[in-house]
Amino acid sequence: MFRANGHFYYQTHVKIQNQSNTIKLGNMLDDMHKIHVHIMRLQKRYYRRYKKNISAYRMNAHIAKLKKRTKPHWKHLPSQVVQDVVLRMGKVYDAFFRNMKDRKAGKTTQKVGRPHIKPHHKYNSMTLHKQVTNLKGTVSKSIVLTRGIPFTNIEK
Repeated sequence: MFRANGHFYYQTHVKIQNQSNTIKLGNMLDDMHKIHVHIMRLQKRYYRRYKKNISAYRMNAHIAKLKKRTKPHWKHLPSQVVQDVVLRMGKVYDAFFRNMKDRKAGKTTQKVGRPHIKPHHKYNSMTLHKQVTNLKGTVSKSIVLTRGIPFTNIEK
């Protein structure tokens, strides 16, 4: 057990056995970062053109269309992980625009910067929000896959 970012992480007994699985996990994280970058740029273009925040539904539909047409290598990514990235981006932009609205109304003086693209070297985990049974037979609500630690369960 260790603590990072205010959360306790418990390492499970599931381990990546060979190098090819580690490489696949790294490739998945690289593809997730590319999706993150694409979503951030899409949001910026959409706001510049329409002066609105793009919806999560529209972003998910756009990513699904890209999987079929121009990015077939994204098909191997779990859809729930891609949707989680889209939902996180939606929440970040909603909070940003809510803060701008509150500042204009005089409700707050806190200044929040525009969301930015996360650097590649800092994009090192993804979360699966499915109920998964580990080797001991217990059910966990989410699993975080990271570059440094093979598989971890999050307990809050």
